[in-house]
Amino acid sequence: MPKGRITINEGLCLGCGYCVHFCPKKCVAINGDKVSPQGYLLASVVAPEECTGCGICGWMCPHLAIDVYKTEEKEILGNGRIIINEGLCLGCGYCVHFCSQKCLAITGDKVSPQGHLLASVTNPENCTACGICGWMCPHLAIDVYKYVKA
Repeated sequence: MPKGRITINEGLCLGCGYCVHFCPKKCVAINGDKVSPQGYLLASVVAPEECTGCGICGWMCPHLAIDVYKTEEKEILGNGRIIINEGLCLGCGYCVHFCSQKCLAITGDKVSPQGHLLASVTNPENCTACGICGWMCPHLAIDVYKYVKA
């Protein structure tokens, strides 16, 4: 099973606690031992060995203060992986439009049961794991994973 790693940008973290509340493995906590210059209690990684790289903490962070990395034992083409949840995708094309690496396309090969043309990952080797496609998706249908070598 892939392992994960998260980093918390203390300059962006406001200590809201969403990452703590939603982390299924309880890898993140607000212990009160880290305080920002503005006086916010900051989140910390307290159980890094438990992290699976699911990305929930990063998705829940309203301040984009968390980066999630997955560690794989094998070689990966590109630096990241894009996963499109076809049950949530409505084919709006925002991900395609904003992907600067041209990793995504709406080719017409995939159609939802509701008749929407769905986005597909067409050039995975170009992915830099920047995450813009996921951030721009209004339906939260895209997960982006950053890969690091074990």
